[in-house]
Amino acid sequence: MRRIVFLLCSVLIVSTVLAGEKKDSVKIDPAVYADSQIVLETSLGDIVFDLYPDVAPRQVTSFTKLVNMGFYDSLTFHRAIPGTLIQGGSPDGSPTGQGPWTVPAEFSDLKHDDGTLAMARPADINGATCQFYISLRNMPFLDGKYTIFGHTADSLSLAVIHRISKVETTGKQPFPKISDLPLETVFITGAYIRARPESKKP
Repeated sequence: MRRIVFLLCSVLIVSTVLAGEKKDSVKIDPAVYADSQIVLETSLGDIVFDLYPDVAPRQVTSFTKLVNMGFYDSLTFHRAIPGTLIQGGSPDGSPTGQGPWTVPAEFSDLKHDDGTLAMARPADINGATCQFYISLRNMPFLDGKYTIFGHTADSLSLAVIHRISKVETTGKQPFPKISDLPLETVFITGAYIRARPESKKP
């Protein structure tokens, strides 16, 4: 458990400093994304997410803005822990990679389970930028500590995230090497926002 929390936080001095220098420049308009989904096209299959703009409006707005900018295109999943989580979205493929702005935490009563989409962050709880993780099981020790803003939309997406988690990795490594780095590079080949299918609308 301690290892997972440490990995998600990326508690490194350089990460904390970089996060502290950025400012939140995200304008909130959650209604725009009320009936939207995000699609991540990866080298191992597509992952579709339903979003929670009513619970985490800032983060949903930030994430969709990055998607529309093409920020995630060609990035990788730099961490894969079978049965636990996968993590991606770093512009340099490292645990300390940063995005163009920070987004304040939006904690809620949502729980981590198989398919939960949430934001990774440094030690600063308001330091999330662009890196995200997808949990692969119930992880109550993370509940209320990270911003959950979406969930896989279907069983096919769940199958893809578990496929990614099972690629061979470096395993646990001593600092400064990167632990759980996939040896088979898993790319985000593209990402886009789309309307939620009518059958899934409230």
